[in-house]
Amino acid sequence: MTLDEDLGVVASKLTEKRIYCGAHSGAHSSTEACTTDCGANDKFQKILENGVGYRGSIAENVRGLLAVADINFDDQVFNAVMDGWSKTLDNGAYFEGSTGDSRFTVIENSMKDAQEKSGSFERPVAVSKHLEGDHKESFIVLNYIEGKTFSQVQLAKKLAESFPDIDKKDLPQAFVVDVPRIVQLAKAMGAASTEDGRIRSDLEIEARTEKALYAGIAYQLATAATLTDGSLRNFVIK
Repeated sequence: MTLDEDLGVVASKLTEKRIYCGAHSGAHSSTEACTTDCGANDKFQKILENGVGYRGSIAENVRGLLAVADINFDDQVFNAVMDGWSKTLDNGAYFEGSTGDSRFTVIENSMKDAQEKSGSFERPVAVSKHLEGDHKESFIVLNYIEGKTFSQVQLAKKLAESFPDIDKKDLPQAFVVDVPRIVQLAKAMGAASTEDGRIRSDLEIEARTEKALYAGIAYQLATAATLTDGSLRNFVIK
C-alpha cells in the first residue's frame, strides 16, 4: 500500500465514524513542485524523519503533554511508534508518486465521499480553504478543552485592534494543537475494524488507541518542530 492509498483508507474509516477532515492550500503552492503550501501535508516525509531523528526530544514533550492530562508516559508504546515510523521511512515504495498535491486530492475526494454519505448537501461536513499570506507563527497553543478551539480569526482581529500601526500581514499567528481532536481520532482508528471486517477485541482496541494517541501527539510535535525554528513558547489552555 502506498501513502496515498493509506491516506484514503484512513479517511474512509474516519468517515464511517462520522469524523471528517478538511484541508488547506496557500498562496505559496507550486504546480511545478506539486506542493500545496500546507506544511503538515507537503512535508509529511520530512516530519517523520525529524520525529525519528529527534525522538529523545519528542519523547520528553509527549511525556509533558500527557502529564497535563494526568496520563503516565509509556516508553514501550512511544518506541513502538518511532520504530514504525523508521520502518515506513525505509520503505521507499510507500512514498512513490505521493506529493503534497496528490495527498490534497485524496483528502478532497474523501470530503466529497463523506458529503455524499452524510445524505445532506445543505452544509458541508468539511471544507478545504485557500489561505493568503505568509506563515507567521510566533507561539504554540495547546488546547485541552473539549469542544473548543483557539480562534485564529479572533486572534488576528484583536491584534489588529491593539496594534493598528502594524501591517496585518506582519502580525503574529499561533500554531494550534487541539488535544481532544487527537484523542477523538485515536479512538476512532483504534476501534476501526480490520480489512476483512473483523471486530477487534477490547484489549486490541485499547492497545491500538493508545498507540494512535502517542503517534498523533508525536506527529503534531514533529510538525511544529519542522515548520518552525523550534524555539516557540508553548501556552496550555485547560
